[in-house]
Amino acid sequence: MLSAAKHSDPRMELALLPSSRPDRGACPVNHRRETREAGFTLLELMVVVTIMAVAAALVVPNLTRAYAETEVRMEARSVANFFLEAHDRAVFHAGTFVVVFGSPSRGRRALYLADTAGRVVNTVWLPAGIALRARVGEGDWTSDPPPVHFFPDGASEPLQLDLRGSHQIHLRLQLDPLTARLSVGRLYRGN
Repeated sequence: MLSAAKHSDPRMELALLPSSRPDRGACPVNHRRETREAGFTLLELMVVVTIMAVAAALVVPNLTRAYAETEVRMEARSVANFFLEAHDRAVFHAGTFVVVFGSPSRGRRALYLADTAGRVVNTVWLPAGIALRARVGEGDWTSDPPPVHFFPDGASEPLQLDLRGSHQIHLRLQLDPLTARLSVGRLYRGN
């Protein structure tokens, strides 16, 4: 050990003692932390949450609009396929088939495909979020479309449909009476 005669200053004795923490030096008075503990401050977390909220506010309206557009397109394709089935059955069975639009039930609407005997051979349901209007000829739009007949020669009655989804997104469908094919128009917004 150290002798008191050799070193009279007590601070010097502390400096000469072996340190239990050699990387921090021998001075016990200065306890500065050199490393920071892992974690985030409240301010950092608040900045990240604010950035995420702003990004969500920008993205969510676009996602809901895109979903509404996709839903209207899918239903238009479903109606087009249903009309194609009516055309194909009329030609294959050499008989008249008719598509009847059911009245809305709990927001949903059924389209029925029936043969000349009145037997329903297929049904398609439009979901609650899709409204359907029709115009026959140059008349006004109606939410109660008349039945559409498909004939054995491949022709049909003329019809124009308008499907409306959420966010006032519309899609027009035009039934060609000569070919009985339903063409799908472009999406548009309106009342």
